[in-house]
Amino acid sequence: MKYLQTCPPMAQSDFAHFSKELENRKTVSVDGMVLSTLLQLCYHLGLHKHELIQLKIGDVSKAGVIFDEILVNAATMPLSPYAKQLLQKYIQYLRKKGYRLTASHALFPYKFKAPFQAKTLHNQLEKGFSEYFSGNLSLVDVRKLGVCSYYDQLKDGGESPQRCLEKVAQFARISEKGVQDLIQDKIKPAGVKQNKLEDYMKQIEKMEHESLTWKQENQIQFDQLAVKINSDASINPKTQRALIGWLKRARNSENGVSTSFS
Repeated sequence: MKYLQTCPPMAQSDFAHFSKELENRKTVSVDGMVLSTLLQLCYHLGLHKHELIQLKIGDVSKAGVIFDEILVNAATMPLSPYAKQLLQKYIQYLRKKGYRLTASHALFPYKFKAPFQAKTLHNQLEKGFSEYFSGNLSLVDVRKLGVCSYYDQLKDGGESPQRCLEKVAQFARISEKGVQDLIQDKIKPAGVKQNKLEDYMKQIEKMEHESLTWKQENQIQFDQLAVKINSDASINPKTQRALIGWLKRARNSENGVSTSFS
């Protein structure tokens, strides 16, 4: 097996500069430091949008002390020294600015109290990306950049090609084939059987984006996917509940329409 050539969606230096610039963005409802830290955590931990907006203060710290690892969708993720330092600085910032820091409060708040909804976060980041980058970039690209960077770091550190794949698959919580497709920017050909969990997550992410331009007739798509997930015996009940919860949030993101699936 040979090493893979990664295809990151943007330069790391550009992302670092953009994250720094984003800190200065301030509106009535959005704090630039909150958005900047969210992006950096997405990059350093390879997190999905729904995972970021679900994080609570108590998931990463207790009494102001950052944990060595966090639990995301039943997966334990170790925090690097840099990630711990980033979060420690961020918690101190929130305290200084008067944010609530109880365990149940959102780690990345919108309007000081409520967590970001998918639609709001998408709109805020889309505006920021469009002002700084050419092309259509999103939080998905930040995650991809983080995964590519982690792979290259392992490769430069002397890990074998197979160990690079294994470690990145664990880091990104996708299959090794999924890693190859992601970092090489490959589109899966029709008929290729995908990892079930990865496939469901991609479908929900697509629907989450499409819900920004919601139409009533899209309801059937959500209902059909919910039934498919609930009846899939290859997915354990805990994971099914997590996927259905994400699907509901994607469906309900600021559109005020009730779901019919359970």
